[in-house]
Amino acid sequence: MNHFQICPICDAHVNVNLSHCPVCGGFMIEQPMKHLTKDYPQPNYSKIASTKNKQAYFIFLSLTLLLIFLLVFFNFALPNWSFTWTITAITLLLYIWILITNTILSQITVGGKLVWQSIASSIVLASLNFAMTPHDLWFTMYALPLILIGSTMSLLLVILFGIRQPRDDYRFLILFILLNYSYTILSIAQIIFFNMWMGYVTFAIGTLSILGILTLGRKSFIRFIRSWLHI
Repeated sequence: MNHFQICPICDAHVNVNLSHCPVCGGFMIEQPMKHLTKDYPQPNYSKIASTKNKQAYFIFLSLTLLLIFLLVFFNFALPNWSFTWTITAITLLLYIWILITNTILSQITVGGKLVWQSIASSIVLASLNFAMTPHDLWFTMYALPLILIGSTMSLLLVILFGIRQPRDDYRFLILFILLNYSYTILSIAQIIFFNMWMGYVTFAIGTLSILGILTLGRKSFIRFIRSWLHI
């Protein structure tokens, strides 16, 4: 890349290999290295990241203060307030934090965002299940498989019909397919609190995702496998 120095007469940017300014004809005197500049200055990515972090921390701090106020209010106003609801409120705050930092302000691929959202929403729903109906585990019966099914189908549609196809999304799709099949295995094995019928649905969604990749996105998937395995 070419480097330039500043003309002492007309302030024009002159190539360091020239002894005279092509604009005013002035003689280029030797300048310290701090006056040299690149053709196109690089953006200050650390400053950009710092600004986003400040926004995220400000929002998180505001939500934390609001949550503390609500918890204090509920503990004094509601004599039957359960500690499980406090855990639920904390997990909800965690979900909002992930929504801000790992989804809205994040530059990761769609697959990565879906993974973070799946984990966060699973934690919130599990805590809600524990707080509301601890004897009826609807989270593992219905919510968890629906999260896996929705995330898998969403990512599959993004890969097949999206304009950009980051290769990392294929890795996340493989992860979701394996999780769907894992739920299927646990449900068929009649592990307690797993829904067998939802297990059949997760198996169908995993298989449908594989067929969709092998038919509609076969070429791009093969390129991903080759680059992944370095072949």
